[in-house]
Amino acid sequence: ERIITLYDTITLSPLPRKELFVFAPPRGASELSERRETIDNSILRTLTGKRFPQTTVYLSDGRRLSLGSDSGSPVIIDIWASWCAPCLAALPKLALLYNQFRDKGILLISIDQDSDETKGKAYLDAHQYQWPNVHDTGQFSKTLGPTAIPRTIVINAHGMVVFDQTGFSEEALRARIEDLHY
Repeated sequence: ERIITLYDTITLSPLPRKELFVFAPPRGASELSERRETIDNSILRTLTGKRFPQTTVYLSDGRRLSLGSDSGSPVIIDIWASWCAPCLAALPKLALLYNQFRDKGILLISIDQDSDETKGKAYLDAHQYQWPNVHDTGQFSKTLGPTAIPRTIVINAHGMVVFDQTGFSEEALRARIEDLHY
């Protein structure tokens, strides 16, 4: 049996040397008189209510898919990476939704943001996810601008974005898909 003890406070003896905890700014740096916010508001930008930018992606099987056009089928785009824990946690829920609605004509593609182009597809294959994955070589990121992941976008059959969410909510995504009359 293992016993784990957690301590709220510790006392170091001997005390560490004070010079170990002195901030030394790099040469040429100056102290700010006030804190500035550094959030890039473009990350928070949503495409909901806009036409999805005309983009062609090439699926791993060589097929071409045009996004943003009047395809006649709604498309769910999952932007993710194999190193992103929240992205991986969302995949089983996304699979359940896809399996429920795919026979009704909805398409799902994943766009992986991995630096290694083989990792995303390998992860999906290893977990037997049955939708196409596209490795983003930079084109997709350039089209959307900076983004945080996981990000889910739903494009209706007429090329309009009806859902764009950073983070993953199965309930919100399900509600939006059902709003498409599924």
